[in-house]
Amino acid sequence: MEKAISVSELTNYIKRVIEENFEQVRIIGEISNFKAHASGHWYFTLKDKNAQISCTMWKGLNNYVFFTPQDGMQIVVTGKVTVYPPRGNYQLDVKSMKPAGEGELQ
Repeated sequence: MEKAISVSELTNYIKRVIEENFEQVRIIGEISNFKAHASGHWYFTLKDKNAQISCTMWKGLNNYVFFTPQDGMQIVVTGKVTVYPPRGNYQLDVKSMKPAGEGELQ
């Protein structure tokens, strides 16, 4: 019989696999639950009709976003998928954001 591993060991393995394979992804979706925190960080959910992912955009990076994100807005983000071991959750660490369709007609 195989030795049992701890929850931490499994979560850390999942973290390594996910973070090594999803270092830069480009995703389109709709903003939901947008919150601009007092710290300057932005927290929101990016969703489509079948799935959702929690997102964070850190203060400093969001200074390069030249529109006001709002719930219901379609956007394209670029970022890295990360795992937060204390909760066993994965999320998207957003590096850039633009409205969906921007530049497609240029």
